[in-house]
Amino acid sequence: MICLQGKGTCGKNMLLYASLNEQKIRRNMTVWISMNGGESWRYKKLIDDRYCAYSSLAYDKNRDLFVLLYEYGDRDPYDKGLCAARFNLDRLLGV
Repeated sequence: MICLQGKGTCGKNMLLYASLNEQKIRRNMTVWISMNGGESWRYKKLIDDRYCAYSSLAYDKNRDLFVLLYEYGDRDPYDKGLCAARFNLDRLLGV
């Protein structure tokens, strides 16, 4: 989970985390965003619709860039290896 202090609404913390957005199978790596310190998670952005597994989300504040490293595959979450996705906040929020 990433916390951007004071970047949410009304000066609250913006929180971001990555997880799967599928209940029964390991698919749809998604980044979830809370603009109010975790009270609600109104925003989400699909990053990869393939099979996916363990992930790690990092933030480079000097470049204002997020990096998401995760396992992925075509037949299962592990058959292709690791994938790295880079994006900024505007892409996540659809701006």
